[in-house]
Amino acid sequence: MSELVKWGKQWAAVAGRVIMSTAASNEVVLDALDAIKAEMAPRLDALAEHFEDMQDPRAAAFFTGISASLAAVEEEADLLEVFFALSTTAFQGFSFDPIAAAGVDEVLAYAEQVSHAFTADSGSAH
Repeated sequence: MSELVKWGKQWAAVAGRVIMSTAASNEVVLDALDAIKAEMAPRLDALAEHFEDMQDPRAAAFFTGISASLAAVEEEADLLEVFFALSTTAFQGFSFDPIAAAGVDEVLAYAEQVSHAFTADSGSAH
């Protein structure tokens, strides 16, 4: 067997392992996204419902929209867009009663925690 054929077979084996590893990594990311969506959706829906009860249709629509965007998340970049939209909450001019303020703080804290987890690079030292 020529060296080129051996090298080609070795390369194919390495490429196969990389593809399998990438597929496994993608599956882990998808599982994580599903878990994040399952955790955040009820919180966002509860905020939207609270604002409906408080007769604040603009705030209710804002959180309903964020929840709909979250439901459509299929990859990390989509989640980042949801978090960017969520980060504008303070600039919307909504009035928060103590219940809404606590709910918003909880959602924002969770989003921050998730953002840190997704951006953590265990291979780099600071």
